[in-house]
Amino acid sequence: MAPASAAFPPSHDLALQHVMRLIDLVAERPDIDDHEAVAALVQSGVREVDAELLIRFVPCALSFALLKLMGLSRFPSTFQVKDDAGQWVELPLAAEHYFSAALGVGYEVTTRGYTERISKETFQALTLRSAEMNAVNQFFEAGHTKEELAQGSLGPPTLIDVTAEQIAASRQTAFYEPADVKPPLNEKPSE
Repeated sequence: MAPASAAFPPSHDLALQHVMRLIDLVAERPDIDDHEAVAALVQSGVREVDAELLIRFVPCALSFALLKLMGLSRFPSTFQVKDDAGQWVELPLAAEHYFSAALGVGYEVTTRGYTERISKETFQALTLRSAEMNAVNQFFEAGHTKEELAQGSLGPPTLIDVTAEQIAASRQTAFYEPADVKPPLNEKPSE
C-alpha cells in the first residue's frame, strides 16, 4: 500500500476546528477515556477514523511542543500504524493536518501561555494522554536529567486503534465541513 502524500484533511482550518473540538471536549471532561472521546467526537459529526486520529495526534503533537520547550530537539517525521496483514507501516506526519494543527496549538500555548479556552489543566490533561509524555515521565522517574533528555530522541508515534487501510479508505471519501464548530484560538491569553 502506497502512503498518501496529500495532506489530510484537505483544509488546515478544518483540521484545526476538529483539533479544537477535541480540546474543548477534554476541557469539559478531563477524565474522559479514549473510547468515550471517540464516541463523543463521532456523535458531534467527526468521522470515526478521524476521531481515532485526533485522539492520538492531538496529545502527541501538544507533547512535542512541550518537549521542544524542555530541550528535546530530535523528533520523528513519521508515525506507525499496522496494515490489515499485521505489518507495521510508517506514514509521514507532515501529511496529517490534525497533527500539524495540534502542533501549532501546542507551540502557541508553550510560547504565549495558557488561554481561557486552553487552561493549564486542559493542556496537562491532553499531554498526559500521550505515550510520549508517559515515556518522558518514566525517563525522569528513573533518575535522568533534563540535559540527558535534550540529547535523546523520540520514536515514531504508534497508532493501534486504526489500520493503514482504514486511514487510506477514509481519504477516498468526500469530506465535509461541520457548521457548528467554535472558531479556533481567537482569544486573548489568560492571566
